[in-house]
Amino acid sequence: MSQRDVRPFLEDIVRACDAVAAFIHGRDLESYRADLMLRSAVERQLMIVGEAVNKVRQADSLCAAVFGDVAGIVSFRNILVHGYFQINHEVVWRIAVDDAPRLRVAAFRELGSEPL
Repeated sequence: MSQRDVRPFLEDIVRACDAVAAFIHGRDLESYRADLMLRSAVERQLMIVGEAVNKVRQADSLCAAVFGDVAGIVSFRNILVHGYFQINHEVVWRIAVDDAPRLRVAAFRELGSEPL
């Protein structure tokens, strides 16, 4: 697959990371932990990010390399999907706050200057 073929997945990453940022804006870890709907929404968007990164990896491993630890991102997605009973809310929060913005920037750079 070419860069053109991974574009929808890169756009999904940007959109999902934007959603995470909007959801957690003005919140802290304690309010995140206390809000089931917020946790569910953030986890869902991070699942989308993980799945989209995996699709990019399958289509274009060089493009996927911009995300860093691709295996770790996909593994985290698998934990969210299959290991829901062992989710550590502090880890999810850290990923939402620290990693999602970085992943968004990487995906946006790969997209270039064309609008979403």
